[in-house]
Amino acid sequence: MDIQQTKPEAAIVITGDFNGASLHDALPTYVQYVNFNTRGRSCLDLLYSNIKDAYKTISLPPIGRSDHTMIHCLPTYIRKLERQKSMIKTIRQWTEDAEEQLGGCFACTDWNIFEDTTTNINDYTNVITDYIKFCEETIIPTKEIKIYPNNRPWVTNDLIHAVRKRRRLWMFGHHEECKEAQKEVNIIIAQC
Repeated sequence: MDIQQTKPEAAIVITGDFNGASLHDALPTYVQYVNFNTRGRSCLDLLYSNIKDAYKTISLPPIGRSDHTMIHCLPTYIRKLERQKSMIKTIRQWTEDAEEQLGGCFACTDWNIFEDTTTNINDYTNVITDYIKFCEETIIPTKEIKIYPNNRPWVTNDLIHAVRKRRRLWMFGHHEECKEAQKEVNIIIAQC
């Protein structure tokens, strides 16, 4: 099961005419969904999946002269994007103006005050660190972003904009420019 090891979140479905064989011992984590007779008084056609509660199966009449009933699988699986809620995360926007203001704040600071008020190196380090955090929190603006469960950490805004640019160029028939945009996308992906 190379697929299962390389892509553990992938949906894997195994189906067929098993003629009385069972995969329960070989694949104990897989779920078998067919719970009705598919040929006469036997359940020969099975459907295994690595996702619990992924399907609801219904028996339908056979096609043509077949002696096996048809199995209609209705998906009940909920995508990861819909199963998990998105998170709101607060990030700091490090702009050049904010960095200059923070640098100005540090330039105006009398650092000797911290040395005079502390007695040992640990207290001195803690006080300096707390002051730097205070300055950062008051000067650097924050922004709330929404993180979805299917987001990949390497997909940045630059990559999204480059892909959208390439798509727009293709839609408007600028195929030569689209090739250049694809090169740009590839460079950004490599950097990510």
